[in-house]
Amino acid sequence: MFGCPSRSSVLLVCLLIYSLAAQAQQDHGPQRVPVPVPPSAKRASSAKKDRSGLPPVPTFKDIAKDVGLRFRTQLPPKHIT
Repeated sequence: MFGCPSRSSVLLVCLLIYSLAAQAQQDHGPQRVPVPVPPSAKRASSAKKDRSGLPPVPTFKDIAKDVGLRFRTQLPPKHIT
C-alpha cells in the first residue's frame, strides 16, 4: 500500500531528527558559572621579598651563532619513497 518512501520524505525526516538532536545538545551543554578567587590566592603585597639567601637565577647565553649553528623556521617537505 505505502511501498518505498520517496527520497524527499526520507531526507525531510532525517533533517528533522538532526535539528531536534542539535537543539537538545545546545540545551543541555556545559554552562559557565563564575568561580570566586579565594583570598589566599590573591597577592598580599607587591613589595619584593628578600631572597638574598637563595642562589641567583642563571641567565641564558645564546652561543648558537658563535659555534656556527642556525635556526630554520621552515623545514623542507618530507618525501615518501
